Amino acid sequence: MTSRFINLPGPSEILDSGDRSLYEVVTHRPGPVGELPLTDRILRDRPSGDAFGMTQDAGMGWRPSGLA
Repeated sequence: MTSRFINLPGPSEILDSGDRSLYEVVTHRPGPVGELPLTDRILRDRPSGDAFGMTQDAGMGWRPSGLA
């Protein structure tokens, strides 16, 4: 009689590549140099999401001086 079961690899054989460098994650980097070009007009007249977006963009590496 033949077996109906297939010998499948276990989860660790599928998910573990053996590459330990996957765990060497950089979690801290220096922040951007400069300051956001926030003006009275931006803070009063534009949606708060604009200022928030500028901080996010600068945090992702955009030059703060070019975000106005």
